[in-house]
Amino acid sequence: MDYRFLQTYETALQENEELYRVVCENSPNAVLIYAEQKIEYVNPRGGKLFGCGSDVHKLIGKDVLELIDPNHRDRVKKYIKLMLNTKQSIPMLQEKVLRLDGCIINVDIMGVFITYKGMPAGLLTFRDITEMKRMEEALRDSEEKLRYAFDLAAIGMAIIDRTGTFIKANQSFCNFIGYSEQELLSLRCQDITHCDDVKLQIKEELRLFSGEIDSFQLEKRFVHKSGEVIWGRIKASLVKDTSNKPQYVGAEIQDITQQKKAELAWHYSEEKFKLMFNNAVDIMVLIRLKNGEMEQILEVNDIVCRMFGYTKQEFQNSSVFELTAPEDRYKLPLIANSLQNEKRYRGEVKGITKKGERIDLELISRVFELNEEQVVFVVARDITERKLAEETLRVSEEKFRSAFDDAGVGMVISDLDGGFIKVNDAFTRITGYSEQELIMKGFSDITLPEDSQKVRDNFISKMIKGNAKTCNFPSRLIHKKGNLIWVLANVSAIYDGNGKFQFVIHQIQDITEQRIIEQALRESEEKFRMIVDNANDSINLINVDEEDRLDTVREANKTAEQYFGHIKGKPAYELLRKAKLKNVTEKEILERILNNEKVIWEEDVVRDDGSVIPLELSGKLCRINNERVILTVARDISERKLAENYLIEMNNKLKRVNEELVKTGQYKNDFLNTMTHELKTPLTAILILTSELLSESTGGLTEQQAEYLKDIQDSAKQLLDMINDLLALAKIESGKLGLNLTRMKVGSVAFQVVKKLLPLKNKNEININIKITDEHIIIGDQKRIEQVVTNLLSNAIKFSKPKNSIALIVHDVSEPAEGVIVKVQDYGPGIPQEEHQRIFESFYQVSTGLTKSYPGSGLGLALVKKIVNLHNGWVKVESSPGTGSVFSVFLPVNPQFTEDLD
Repeated sequence: MDYRFLQTYETALQENEELYRVVCENSPNAVLIYAEQKIEYVNPRGGKLFGCGSDVHKLIGKDVLELIDPNHRDRVKKYIKLMLNTKQSIPMLQEKVLRLDGCIINVDIMGVFITYKGMPAGLLTFRDITEMKRMEEALRDSEEKLRYAFDLAAIGMAIIDRTGTFIKANQSFCNFIGYSEQELLSLRCQDITHCDDVKLQIKEELRLFSGEIDSFQLEKRFVHKSGEVIWGRIKASLVKDTSNKPQYVGAEIQDITQQKKAELAWHYSEEKFKLMFNNAVDIMVLIRLKNGEMEQILEVNDIVCRMFGYTKQEFQNSSVFELTAPEDRYKLPLIANSLQNEKRYRGEVKGITKKGERIDLELISRVFELNEEQVVFVVARDITERKLAEETLRVSEEKFRSAFDDAGVGMVISDLDGGFIKVNDAFTRITGYSEQELIMKGFSDITLPEDSQKVRDNFISKMIKGNAKTCNFPSRLIHKKGNLIWVLANVSAIYDGNGKFQFVIHQIQDITEQRIIEQALRESEEKFRMIVDNANDSINLINVDEEDRLDTVREANKTAEQYFGHIKGKPAYELLRKAKLKNVTEKEILERILNNEKVIWEEDVVRDDGSVIPLELSGKLCRINNERVILTVARDISERKLAENYLIEMNNKLKRVNEELVKTGQYKNDFLNTMTHELKTPLTAILILTSELLSESTGGLTEQQAEYLKDIQDSAKQLLDMINDLLALAKIESGKLGLNLTRMKVGSVAFQVVKKLLPLKNKNEININIKITDEHIIIGDQKRIEQVVTNLLSNAIKFSKPKNSIALIVHDVSEPAEGVIVKVQDYGPGIPQEEHQRIFESFYQVSTGLTKSYPGSGLGLALVKKIVNLHNGWVKVESSPGTGSVFSVFLPVNPQFTEDLD
């Protein structure tokens, strides 16, 4: 409305009342004449404005203050009074009007002093600004949301001027770079950029401000306030004023440090790459880059074939040009140039399938060296649907939705009770619910009850009272599948300009894996600390400075303090001073350890109480957070030293005893050889004479005489066998027993032994079950093998009761080596388990009283074992009291004797 009209209105009214009525009655604003505290006149628009329609008489006679909101009446009354007293105009007031129908509307009020019917009066004009107020409120609400979206965004956001100086930065970016916002406002972007990436940054900014591009994306290295190099992905857009002049740059910075580390790790594992490549949900392509041009496609993953409709063979015979939509082929030289110069490219391009369909692709490309040639690795994602969605989103609330929906963390808008108003995709992925399912729920439905109660007690109650506007806390959500998810929630209460609560914004970050790792790390550290602190050995960590010198003692366990005193945090030379270092030098130790050699040596250490203990020390180079440290372990070897001295003394004694035993053994062998030969001479004579007498060549014998001679002959034969066994045993032990080697079948030898033992078998009324199936020809001493079988069968017959059976089994085996097994089984009294090994010792007999009924020398089994060992075989027994015994002998086909066999 042109308010200059009001300044001349009174004069015009006095000159032409008709003109006045036409103007007032057709005015778009409500016009009132107010005199002596009552309304004298209201135009038709006033009836509509104040809620009485065309019946304006309802307003005549009322005090205009009755139409003003009670909270605003005093101020309006003051200005009306001032106008009537000073005859000045009322400045434009924005007030609230209470209509007759009870509604409250916002109005602008203008007042001009006039004289009406000889009385001082005010001409009041009311303009309805309710709609304008609503639009202003909506604009302010939108700006507030954008501001909160900027400040509370999970990714870094910053505003930068043409010189690269920061104008504004959000908390996420401050956390990322390590500087506060106030510190950043005094810095330029170049100041926190890695020196190798500054030129790239400046180049893109020049293109942006020159109008060549409207935005750019790049990955670069930042220098954290701590000096650490970190990676960020920047998406920068140019903001222009109404005259299309560049004002500033808005930038989104995403922390991709871990991604970069993952990329480096990926290069070292070809198998992992293949697995990821072939099973990835994104398009992956390898392309040869030659002479600055992308040539042949080398490899594609399975999803490319499904998406484009070509086989892998067809892909390898095609080029990138054929797979690019005609309208985007102009981009290919630009992409190749970027790859050639910057070794990477990120952007979007349209592909074309075998059927001619278009696909919008988001590309991330990097150049690598593969088999001495440059190869482009392209990762692409089908963003066709996303492009359509983005276009829709751009039309309505593009800025806010971009910050909300595309956030890398879960974003939620809820009411005060935790009911979901809006959620983003990241939050649906975290919880497993769709957006539609979540809208029907609240936080209390998907939060562990005890965590939900803590949130309400510690934050929501304070927020209701107005004491808190933001809060960070960990919480556990219940996934749709039932498993628990740890999240870190950043919750902010949003209020309008009047301090009235509107809604709550939640930023939800999935920290389940981080919690698991932290828990495992804590447990590992606790275990490690417990083991180290309670170790019997001294354990120290010593820092190494940049000049390869020992620095301070970084860590020391309890045992280390017992040996060296309180040395943690002290210079390393104090530890070396106590260790004396008589056997090696500090320089020698350090050089060897820094050369990644583990050094072990012994030294005497003087403790604080003056006592000296011998220690075994070891040193090894390690790294902790890329810092070099030397791990030293010291062990008290006092007891070992005493034991070593004792062992040396005992070894000397044993050496002297062994020398005496060798002499004694030699004396024994010589005695046995001499005595056995001397004993055999008279025994032979006895056997010859008894045989002659039994033949009755010298005359007849009585029955009793023949029986006595027979007993003498049997005893002499038994004694001769014992002497032969003793002689053979002595020869074996002295190493003088030679083997007469020949080829034989063990089964045939065993059968001959059975024939020779028929008299003994018949005498004892024993039945022998024979099963011989061997086919192998073995090499050995036939006489000694006969002796082995004879001794085993003789024992079996001797220890069996009359009319019992024994078994002789001979068969081939191939495991563990080719050979023959001889088994002799009896059903005699058996042998206790604890005596299975001792029965093969010379002169040993089972201590069960059996020797009274079954006399013997105890040499038979000892001789069996020694003969079998000479043939590189083995013998074992399976027996227990009351179940009989099974003796098994293994003889290899080729015992590998040193003698040659014709």
